[in-house]
Amino acid sequence: MILKILLQPYPKEWKLNNGFRMAFVSGLIVAAFLWVFKPFDIDQTPVKNINLFILGYGAVTTAVVLLFLPLPLIFKDFFNEDNWTVGKNIAFFVFNFFFIGIGNLLYTHFTAGLPLMWGSFLFFQFVTVSVAFVVAGFFTLLKYSRTLNLNVAEAKQIEQEVHNIENKNSVTEYILRSENDKDEVLKLTSSSLLYIESADNYSKVVFKEKDKIKSVLLRSSLKRTENQIPHPFIFRCHRSFLVNLSQVVSVSGNSQGYRLHFPNCQDSIPVARRTGEELHIRLRSLKKSPIDI
Repeated sequence: MILKILLQPYPKEWKLNNGFRMAFVSGLIVAAFLWVFKPFDIDQTPVKNINLFILGYGAVTTAVVLLFLPLPLIFKDFFNEDNWTVGKNIAFFVFNFFFIGIGNLLYTHFTAGLPLMWGSFLFFQFVTVSVAFVVAGFFTLLKYSRTLNLNVAEAKQIEQEVHNIENKNSVTEYILRSENDKDEVLKLTSSSLLYIESADNYSKVVFKEKDKIKSVLLRSSLKRTENQIPHPFIFRCHRSFLVNLSQVVSVSGNSQGYRLHFPNCQDSIPVARRTGEELHIRLRSLKKSPIDI
């Protein structure tokens, strides 16, 4: 049960502005907690100004969080949202706190004369990492539960809107050409095209043919391919995907957002958060204004 939860998808929002705010807020929370509760007789530490001393622990927290802010930008594959999970989020949180524990030990050594010994190191790590597990676990699971419930509800709404598309059974021919307009020409209909995926300088076109799912690589960028089929059914739901809304059969939600499903197709297509409202608008327009094809 626990392993299943840890492997669940988790929303990742790596924005520098949010990171800076989180760093300073974390520092203030740590300092406020130590000042109010004064655990481990921290107020008995032999320093000249105990309030400034406590504030220093908050500064250590802020400094370490700021230090690790660039990691998602450097190790993009590891921090890719498609592979980000509840367990990874908690582990990264604890990873930060491990170094906060080292920072707290060094800070206490240089300001209060605490000897650098294994006992001191283990004490600081035990306290800091224990707090990290509790705090990270609580807030991660809280956000996971909240976003999961919201996205599942929104997925149901979108699925209903998809089912209400008018004229979805009408047929339009799509002609897709490669970049040189000569070598490759692919002719499909609105009833066969499922989705198109960006594949570097190619577009992977996925369609159904006699109840079988097939795919063709077309030498064309996704943007260029999109411009060749300016039809209301075709929607850019993600930076890497174009979908045919008339062929969507169901919509599922998880904590990262929601995904579109197609008939007899094992793959599901993600909907980027920034396109969610635009998708609602497109589906409502398809319902209100019948398409004359």
